[in-house]
Amino acid sequence: MSKFQKGNLILFIRFVVVLFCLLYLGSGYPFAQERGVVHKGQNSIEKTDLVIQYKTEESVISRDRRFSVSGSTLIYSHKGRQMMLYDLPVPCKAVIEYKPTARGNPRAVKITILQKLPGAATGWVAPQPE
Repeated sequence: MSKFQKGNLILFIRFVVVLFCLLYLGSGYPFAQERGVVHKGQNSIEKTDLVIQYKTEESVISRDRRFSVSGSTLIYSHKGRQMMLYDLPVPCKAVIEYKPTARGNPRAVKITILQKLPGAATGWVAPQPE
């Protein structure tokens, strides 16, 4: 292979690599992004980050929203271990995946703790009246 052909081959490979990077990786690493809404027909699962301030045996409560919780709701600690609702420390920062409902509170499908906040306690704590 001559020196000229070898130079063109290297230039072509560089061009392909740059083109790949611009087209695929230029949109913000799509393989690493999480989607806010996952559509599954009529049953869509939405995701939100919030601070859980209170919990009851049937719900978790943030400043402006209440999510229904059932025995099928998956709850994970910040270390990735599954836990019971009773052991969920409040207050805490968390990601909640939920199914919206036509009326009433959305139903939590999965809760993942991101960070415990100062004063976090497990067990059942009644919300303070406002």
